[in-house]
Amino acid sequence: MCNPPRRHAPQSPLDRRARKASVTIALLCATALVWGCAGSPGRDSAGPQVVAHADLGHDHIPSPQFPHPPYNSNPGTSGPHTPYTAPWGVSKVSIAPEVFIHNLEHGGIVIGYRCPKGCPEQVSELTKWAEKYPMVIVTPIATLDAPVVLAAWVHTLSLERLDEPGRRAMQAFFDEFHGVDHHPVGAHGHSAPPEPNLPFPASGPGPE
Repeated sequence: MCNPPRRHAPQSPLDRRARKASVTIALLCATALVWGCAGSPGRDSAGPQVVAHADLGHDHIPSPQFPHPPYNSNPGTSGPHTPYTAPWGVSKVSIAPEVFIHNLEHGGIVIGYRCPKGCPEQVSELTKWAEKYPMVIVTPIATLDAPVVLAAWVHTLSLERLDEPGRRAMQAFFDEFHGVDHHPVGAHGHSAPPEPNLPFPASGPGPE
């Protein structure tokens, strides 16, 4: 004998809504997996991004070793700094942020690089920026969070590599921040850069 076909009970509106919700959730999960494999449109796909930091002010300290609150970026981009500045150009020794922040206040840009094993080709490329623009400091900074970090007043740009997206990001950073003075109205007296033959130790509080 043939068994009669089974008849399914009609679904209620609530059951239909639950089924649609389950299908929607499944589609969303599948989409998330696809983005996870192909690369989601996040920070990496968008290229290097400029990060803005809170302004910590313009206070002067007598020396780089003088105690002060920690900076809120790495390297520091505002806050306590010496009344003198570092010479523009390429430095083979690390310059303390307590000194070069004053250069940033004048509208300069610091290009810091982290290269413990030596990287002459990278330094040579970074040097070209100091030759192209007058208010630039290129300096090694061992404590950076990325191989190359550009700093302007209250802004940083971190680069994992000097490729074409990185170079474009560097150019945009220079276009926006180079030469923009940041002294407050009625600014305190200070010496204008460069002021050569001064010590620039790389000591002092860093970011927490």
